[in-house]
Amino acid sequence: MSDPFRHLDEPAERGYTILEGIIDDTLVDGLSTDVRRLEAGLGRTPGNNRFEGHHTTRTYNLLALGGIWQQVPVLPQVPGLAEGAPGPRCPVSSLASTAIAPGETAQVVHADDQIPPLTQPWDLDPLADQLP
Repeated sequence: MSDPFRHLDEPAERGYTILEGIIDDTLVDGLSTDVRRLEAGLGRTPGNNRFEGHHTTRTYNLLALGGIWQQVPVLPQVPGLAEGAPGPRCPVSSLASTAIAPGETAQVVHADDQIPPLTQPWDLDPLADQLP
């Protein structure tokens, strides 16, 4: 696994960063399986609008939908990365799944920290995550 803290500078330099190998394959498989279970069980379908997408399925509030999700924000690398972007005691406001299918169009430009409104003492865009 690469040093995850080097990724704090990449969004400003490149516009994005990719964290590889940050969680083990067993947890990735479990999260993927649970996303499929939740999408089916909750009847998730694409939002069918420009913001949520026409080919994107989203499941919100994962922390409340299964114990496996509660492992994600406390992985050893996550708190350090989260605190490195906006500063100490960074709140975890949500954990969501975004399954983007082929043919999806670009999302409307927006800031992920609009709700809840937070003061931004940092220069980087808000830390965002995409899970399998």
